[in-house]
Amino acid sequence: MQEPMLHLQGLPLKITPRYFTTGAGAGVSAFELVSFDRALREAGFADYNLLRVSSILPPSAEHRSHVELPKGSLLPIAYGVFTSNERAPESPRRSPTPSPPTLAPWASLWRQKVI
Repeated sequence: MQEPMLHLQGLPLKITPRYFTTGAGAGVSAFELVSFDRALREAGFADYNLLRVSSILPPSAEHRSHVELPKGSLLPIAYGVFTSNERAPESPRRSPTPSPPTLAPWASLWRQKVI
């Protein structure tokens, strides 16, 4: 039995995934979107157009170590995001070890983890 096909702008789309890849990444920035992008980059999914889907995989789907699609492709993906927004410190920290850049007191520090 042939698998049904969907078409998007004349291009066929498979309905059932045959492969899947797992990854996780974390990103920190003064801007929420930048922290999300950094987390995606660390996870290995930043160079794709993400199409968020549910997390259902068929039993026949095979694990692959990395995404095997041309960069810029549509990538059906199920992901979760943990986000925190912390106020910047009022004064710079003084320590012998290097620390992250100090933000202005009005700024927020976004931390995101993508899994």
